[in-house]
Amino acid sequence: MKQIWGRIILIASVLWIVPSAWADDTVLLQGLLNQARNTCAPVILEARIYLISRPLDGTDSGCTLVIRGQGMLNTRLVPTAAMAVILDLSGSRAALHDFSIGDWTQPSVPPVAGMGVLLAATTTGASDMVLFDHVYITGRYSTAALYNYGVSSSSCLKSAFYNYHPDWGAAMKFSANNTSGVLSPFKTLLGGWLSTSDWSFVGCEIHRFTQSPYVPTLDLDAVGAITFFGGNISGIWPGGGNSAYVVFEGAGPSKAITFVGTSFYTDAPNHPASVFRADTSVELLLLGINWPPDLTLFAGGPYTRGTILP
Repeated sequence: MKQIWGRIILIASVLWIVPSAWADDTVLLQGLLNQARNTCAPVILEARIYLISRPLDGTDSGCTLVIRGQGMLNTRLVPTAAMAVILDLSGSRAALHDFSIGDWTQPSVPPVAGMGVLLAATTTGASDMVLFDHVYITGRYSTAALYNYGVSSSSCLKSAFYNYHPDWGAAMKFSANNTSGVLSPFKTLLGGWLSTSDWSFVGCEIHRFTQSPYVPTLDLDAVGAITFFGGNISGIWPGGGNSAYVVFEGAGPSKAITFVGTSFYTDAPNHPASVFRADTSVELLLLGINWPPDLTLFAGGPYTRGTILP
């Protein structure tokens, strides 16, 4: 059985993209996402560059939204204009495989709400059980390459998150309080404190390149039960300031945060002020991590369970 919609062919329950010569692929990709939300079929992207001129709506999917490319350097979704978010997955369960989002040369997106991918709970859709598998998110984001507000019980495998914005934004931010005040361009987000917990990161890379001495690579706000296995976290800082690779902020504590065998390093002569900085209380377990020997490990506090095992 075939169903043809524009340049999309639905065969069995798989969506295939026919090669397109369009200069702007936004309509094509949005059509795929709409079909996937309605049919529960996976989106299969071929190995090429897809140009995007406005945010993609993957919100409130009743099915797990599956998007699969042909390799993180082969299938690329590249924005051609500034936008609030490239891929909005608010209110959806999703499994993303083998493609990239963004480009480090893309225009700097507007302050406050510039994201590569947005994960959030909405007033009309629940979101959890999200998977990033060999996904590469890069570009210039004023908030974060990946922003998560209230999405739990998820995993990230061998994926990379880069932010090249010169002034603002972490590479990754998880916030139970939405301290950045982000909005979805498509749905109304749930407000208030939302549990943002139970994530596992395996062999992932998180990198931040900035001219600001105050911006962290990883920003965690009142989150819990997040574990990093291996991988590396790095950045470039101009020196001075009070930045860190990882900052714990917000009105509430972060609990059960674990790093196992993770490496922290700088990509330039200047280090941040410390590896970890806490503006609130944090329960932190460190097992066999690597960091520059001349760098302060902790700043701020208070810390509990601040165990370091070689």
